[in-house]
Formats: sequence, C-alpha cells, structure tokens
Amino acid sequence: MSTYADAGMLKNRLSSLTLTQFIVEDTNGDQQLALLMNAVQHACKVCANAIRKAGPCDLYGLAGEVNSTGDDVKKLDLIANTVWVDSLKQSGVCCLLVSEEEEDPIIITDVNKRGPFCVAFDPLDGSSNIDCNVSVGSIFSVYRRLSPSTENATVKDILRPGTECIAAGYSMFGAATELVITYGQGVYRFALDRAIGQVPAGRRQKDLLLQRGELELLGSAHQGLRAFLQE
Repeated sequence: MSTYADAGMLKNRLSSLTLTQFIVEDTNGDQQLALLMNAVQHACKVCANAIRKAGPCDLYGLAGEVNSTGDDVKKLDLIANTVWVDSLKQSGVCCLLVSEEEEDPIIITDVNKRGPFCVAFDPLDGSSNIDCNVSVGSIFSVYRRLSPSTENATVKDILRPGTECIAAGYSMFGAATELVITYGQGVYRFALDRAIGQVPAGRRQKDLLLQRGELELLGSAHQGLRAFLQE
C-alpha cells in the first residue's frame, strides 16, 4: 500500500507544473511581472518556514511595538514584514511598497533597482491569533505606476480603485501552506509541497503540484464560489 502511494506521489510530482513554471507561462512574456510574482512566492515560503518553527525558536509573543493601525506588533509580524520588504526590494521591479507594519510608504529611489510596480501588503494578517496555533496569512495587491518612470513614485500611484489592480492574492499558513493568485483572468490556488520545497501544479485549471520549496496549484476557484462572485 505504501509503495503504491509513494509511486503515485512521485508520478504526480514529476508530471506537475511548478508555480515558477506557471508564473513564467501565465505572465505572457512580462519578465518584470514574473520577477515580482517569484519574489512573492519566495516571501510566502520564508514566512511559512518561520511560522512552522515559531514555537521551538521562541518567536511567539509581542515585540513591544505598535504598528501603523494601532495594533500590538508580534515578533512574527516583524519577521514577516522584513521578509516581504526585502524580497520585493530585491526583485528590482518595485517602486513603492505599502505595508501595514510601516507608518509611511517605502519609496525606492534608486533608478537601477526599481521598476513599474506598487505593492500593498499585510505581511502577516491575523497575527493576533498566532499564539493559539490557528491559521494566519499574507495579503497583497499590485498596481502599475502611472507617474513617469524617471521620477520617484508617489502614493497617488497606489491610492487607486481595485479595478485598476493588475494582480492580487493571499497566502494561508495553516495545516497546509497555500497561495492563491490572480492576474484578473481566473483565480489559481497552489499548495506547498515541503518534501520537495516547491509549489507544484498538476494540470492547468485542475490540480497543480510544486517542487521542494515551491507551491502546487490545486485548481481554479471552486465552482460554487465562482458562480457567487459572478452574480
């Protein structure tokens, strides 16, 4: 029985489309958008690892700070915020970042290390419940800047209607680590396969699996939810 299950799992992993492959294919040649989504993927995997080790590494509890919305900051809030900010900055395609944990927007002024995207995110939503060992997550949305690329971005580039958002998603950290993303055409759901460290995807629109450290696309939005959203 075990041998049969292992063989089936191996076959699924070998035949699955990884999240990285999916991003490259689904961004339609937009290299900058592919770099951005890979940075998001990396941030989610690093956060998932930190949360999984929170107990043994003494990462539960308050950090003794208050964030921009007046909430008490947890240790994992600070870690997640650092991970997201660093990952997005290092992608080289962002010009403005807005985090719930930061009082002011982060404007990237180096022309050689910025790009067209403005990203708003909550690096660890629901962290007030983290000590109870319940699911928490990360939320993000992406806008393409309107101001000239030769100038620094401003908050006007991101304070815009959701209809102008070019990508959005969330990652859920619980019994499984999942990443749900959309570019405005369909919703795709991935699950992290820790054994291979990737987020695989099976067949598009169906089940997607990942490699070690990547995410697996489990499928498009459930039909019932999709019907509800279309009403």
